[in-house]
Amino acid sequence: MDTTIDHEHIELPLVDKLEAPAISTEDKVSDPPPAQPTAEPPAGINEVVENLDPQSIRPSRFPGRCEETFQTEGYEELRAEIATAGTNTVPIRVQRLEKRDGQFEYELIYGQRRLHACRDSRIPVRAIVTANRDKEDSFLEHIRENLHRLDRSAFELGRLAAWAFREGLFQKNQHRLAKAIHKSVSQVSEALTLALLPPEVIGAFASPEALQYRDAKPLRDAVTADRNAVIAEAVRITNGGEDLKPSEIVKRLTAAAGVPVRPSNGQADIAIECEGKVFGSLKFDRTGHALMKLDVLLDDAQRGALKAQVEAFIRRKVLKLKGKPAAAGGAPA
Repeated sequence: MDTTIDHEHIELPLVDKLEAPAISTEDKVSDPPPAQPTAEPPAGINEVVENLDPQSIRPSRFPGRCEETFQTEGYEELRAEIATAGTNTVPIRVQRLEKRDGQFEYELIYGQRRLHACRDSRIPVRAIVTANRDKEDSFLEHIRENLHRLDRSAFELGRLAAWAFREGLFQKNQHRLAKAIHKSVSQVSEALTLALLPPEVIGAFASPEALQYRDAKPLRDAVTADRNAVIAEAVRITNGGEDLKPSEIVKRLTAAAGVPVRPSNGQADIAIECEGKVFGSLKFDRTGHALMKLDVLLDDAQRGALKAQVEAFIRRKVLKLKGKPAAAGGAPA
């Protein structure tokens, strides 16, 4: 019996679509103000910022955030802030449909939480409106916009990667995707593994967002070793009603397949980024020791500044010391 996880024939687990709730005509907001362009678009780019009825915007074709995202304190704070302001300060991005789809005139590219908040508050949503765009360009906009806002969970990133490869984007190449979205290859690989786990395994966790990058290998190894035993244990966990920590669930699932959980630092390589570009990485060995690599050349002054910053971090965050550091050979401050 073949128990491997097939990355070539990708099917999204758990649910095929985690989109905004179904829209009824009874929830329709009052007619929004007329379109209000805020600035002249750059030459050659046909886009403006408009106030739109949230009900006229179709959910994105890309896998969205997990529904649990809209039940968090962070989302409630965002919704309250938007409701108080009367609209979203930072516009979402939509593309105009070539042909009207029922009540929908636009499709969301990014800004799912802001759109959801405006819909919940029954107020117009500010949106950058563009013409129909290339699928890969839209995908990159969709995912990159969140790198500087609320980044996606490992599971959400995995669903996006699975969707992209299923659609034939990035030549189904993890290196190409990782480079395009400023993530490490290991992060993309582990996220994809999580998204391709059996739905029963994912359902054993209180939320898919509880799955961490570090869980990918032990869970994949367990499913590969004995898929049926792992699924059976996942169902028992789901139906048992126990309040288990994610780490406890992983331990039970791996134990069901007879796969020990090896000691792990619990962290994939972390990209060191600035202005949307990757300049290095931070990784940890199994004992938890850190190793930083910078892909830039530093002069003597920059090396000294980096050393000082690291020492300041150790003093404040590791040793928890206050006050100024002692001068060389002097008494502590």
